[in-house]
Amino acid sequence: MAQARLTVTSEPTVYHAITRTSRGQFLFGDLEKDRMRKMIWQMADFCGVEVLTYAVMSNHVHLVVRVPVKDSMEVANGVAGAEGIPAVAGADDLVANAEVLRRYGVLYGKSAMQEAERNLAEASEEIWQDFRKQYLPMMHDLSWFMRLLKQRFARWFNAFHKTFGTLWAERFTSVIVEGEGEALLATCAYVDLNPVRARLVSDPKDYRWSGYGEAVGGLAKGRTGLARAAGEIGVGNLTRDELVWKYGQQPTATWKSVQARYRLILYAVGQVPKVKGGRAQGVISEEAGETVKAAAGELPWAVALRDRVRYFSRSGVLGTKEFVDRIFGLKRDRFPEGRKDGARKLRGAVDWGALRSLRDLRV
Repeated sequence: MAQARLTVTSEPTVYHAITRTSRGQFLFGDLEKDRMRKMIWQMADFCGVEVLTYAVMSNHVHLVVRVPVKDSMEVANGVAGAEGIPAVAGADDLVANAEVLRRYGVLYGKSAMQEAERNLAEASEEIWQDFRKQYLPMMHDLSWFMRLLKQRFARWFNAFHKTFGTLWAERFTSVIVEGEGEALLATCAYVDLNPVRARLVSDPKDYRWSGYGEAVGGLAKGRTGLARAAGEIGVGNLTRDELVWKYGQQPTATWKSVQARYRLILYAVGQVPKVKGGRAQGVISEEAGETVKAAAGELPWAVALRDRVRYFSRSGVLGTKEFVDRIFGLKRDRFPEGRKDGARKLRGAVDWGALRSLRDLRV
């Protein structure tokens, strides 16, 4: 039986979301992966979701995203009060009208945005409110982000291939991930190592349909996401734009320092094979792994990532005991009265360190 999705709307929250093709069919070649990659960034921009990393595989997609607080959305990109457009539509709404209009253009194109801008230039407050009500519910929301991404990609896929019918399997699955520390690093590494385990590449940097591959290729958005995952982006849970807007502060971490730390994690994990169906999956070579690890040491928990993959897709919540217990408290009504706390130790022979799961999964 499918378990109800856990979401948190009262604070910025990181999720690992996974969606698969119908019957697990291998439908995505290079062209489809390119289209999905572009749509991921497009839908993230519209929804105001921050992509930390991702991996587009031949029959499924992994996404690690940070979703801001839904009921107190910040003004973005300094566009409040743009010429001819009221700064905000209401005292309780903090997203600028101009930003809503910009995101409308992200979704429907520049021409549609310009037409809407002309129509709204002299609009009353009531008309602006109606316009906002159509699109604000789609923003800062994991389910809307995934829904738009999957629907739009399926529409393109069926039109391009002149086919019809269901492209995706059941609803996407998701896990709440603690937004800093080992849980986030482990989850991002697990996602970026998918193409290595699938024997598509021997080094995760060579897979261009992933967050790490794009970051190594120079994409600024990809680098920013992994900088947050590595804990070197700035203050608390704030994005680069939010740091500048709220504090006038630029993050000090360089891509070189971020890459050095993250690559160490990838090599520590990817060097150890994960056995599936009696056959070892793809791994990073021992020589390459030792070269990277010699430069900066090795994380003691990293090797554990080769096992118990279910924790990254079925645990409900993944993080420290304090974090898992806190989310359990927020969602207390979703669990039996007899359950006293949330955090469960991760099973298995390996040492998972401080990582805890909400669900007590079978090994």
